[in-house]
Amino acid sequence: MVGSDDATMFGVGIKRLDVVRTWKELRSLRRSATGTLDEVQTIQMPRLRWMVDHAVRHVGLYRSLFPGDAARRLQHPDDLLRLPFTDRAVCRANPIAELLSSDPPPGSRRISSSGTTGEPSEVLYSPGAAWYQGILALRRDGVRGLRPWDKRCEVTSLREGPRRSGIWELLDRRFMRVPTTRPPALLARDVLALRPVLLAGHGHLLVELGEELDGAFRPRYLVTYGESLDGVTSDALVDLYGQRQLDQYGTAEHGSVAWQCTAADLYHIDHEAVLLEVLDDHGAPVPPGETGEVVLSGLWNPLMPFLRYRIGDIATLADRPCACGYRLPALARIWGRTMDWILDSRGRWVAPQRLWIDHHLERDLVQGVVRRYHVRQDATGAIRVLVLPYRDLPADFANRLQASYRRLLGQDAMIEVVPVADLPLHPSGKFRRFSSELVRSRDAWQSESPATPW
Repeated sequence: MVGSDDATMFGVGIKRLDVVRTWKELRSLRRSATGTLDEVQTIQMPRLRWMVDHAVRHVGLYRSLFPGDAARRLQHPDDLLRLPFTDRAVCRANPIAELLSSDPPPGSRRISSSGTTGEPSEVLYSPGAAWYQGILALRRDGVRGLRPWDKRCEVTSLREGPRRSGIWELLDRRFMRVPTTRPPALLARDVLALRPVLLAGHGHLLVELGEELDGAFRPRYLVTYGESLDGVTSDALVDLYGQRQLDQYGTAEHGSVAWQCTAADLYHIDHEAVLLEVLDDHGAPVPPGETGEVVLSGLWNPLMPFLRYRIGDIATLADRPCACGYRLPALARIWGRTMDWILDSRGRWVAPQRLWIDHHLERDLVQGVVRRYHVRQDATGAIRVLVLPYRDLPADFANRLQASYRRLLGQDAMIEVVPVADLPLHPSGKFRRFSSELVRSRDAWQSESPATPW
């Protein structure tokens, strides 16, 4: 598996692109998407057996967790049920050397998880795995009708990579990645200057941007990712942009997992890259139409395999074909990270991503100091920032965070920073970083989340 370290969610960052190999892989993906479940499993199972055998031989975690002949026992996807689960807690309990099969080769890609557990962690992709993520994105874009040179804009927390030369420099000019910290007015100015075909980002941030644009521009495609949208946010996007958003589901550990086509209906699963299980409370597969826990086994990243990985999300398995005609197993609904809007001192809605602590304080005041945090707005509008530190907080931590938050929420905003001894995770391993009793108490608020205690 050889490829590039520069595959992006848009599938356009592939260095030293092997055109022939890419074309063949895309053709194979298009063919498998129209096949039967049995045909897809003939692709999945050899990759799964190879990955399990590789992990048992070369990765310390799986050498101690899986039986030595685990790969030989896997003749059908249901045989996975014999293997134990892994999850974030298991991975965090082991040093990174126990999670890697080797030293990262040149061209490996290092990213950070989103921190839904409250503690972001690093994930490494082999060059081939990063390349394949780009192929999956090209397939997804092609199904949606996007061309590689179409202009796109992504509102992201990821840092902009270095500019490249040659033809890639020309393509890069048609893709804009703007940070989530950028004020809505400046975001709107950037979007109006580029006028992208596709606009992507967290739903909360796209609502803010849409209000600022005020109908001055509507992209052909609106893509959301990174959070589960409540009814209020989803409806607001339709009102502001005149179209239903196309949602994408992925994880730092596995990359792209599932996505909606232009029918904006079911989530097509990237079966060629990940084996997805939806399990009930007893660990048995749920029937179509039922809801259960998502468990993922990656098929393409031998450098840092994640097998039988409980991601902590809940999903409903579809019991019908997608409106576009796609007939392979798909997801009807996904409940992952959920976040409340926050209201500022004047009653305006503020996207919760704008309150990420590392957006407001220098990295040296956060990294290695803050383990987890929770921003909680009570029914009066007051905000308490509960901080679970690794060690004593710096003397000026609270004052600097309060001052930065007040610049965002209003100088009269009531903000308290409270160090705590514990911020427990939900049993799923997820962590709700933002909550607002004030927003939830409003009559207009209608949450569509399942009745799961967070």
